[in-house]
Amino acid sequence: MATYLEITTSPTSIRVVFNVYAQYSGFVESKWRIEEMVSVYLGYDGTVGVRAKSGMSDYVFSHDGSKGMKVETFDGVVPTSSAHLFELISAVVP
Repeated sequence: MATYLEITTSPTSIRVVFNVYAQYSGFVESKWRIEEMVSVYLGYDGTVGVRAKSGMSDYVFSHDGSKGMKVETFDGVVPTSSAHLFELISAVVP
């Protein structure tokens, strides 16, 4: 069983299982409509952020947990770097 964040996608949605971050995030799991995601960014400090269309929420992730919530798997793939995580996420955000 995964310990950190797990992300899986479908053609229309992104499902996030928070695991150890559930208390921090306030959610055990969440499902987002892909069209509600407006941008993905790779920060100089290694953060990978996702901004919702509403502009009210930024979600900050990292491949190793040093700069945001650690993504253990993205569609079954283990991210190996911030740039790799950025590519995985940005491939599904319109």
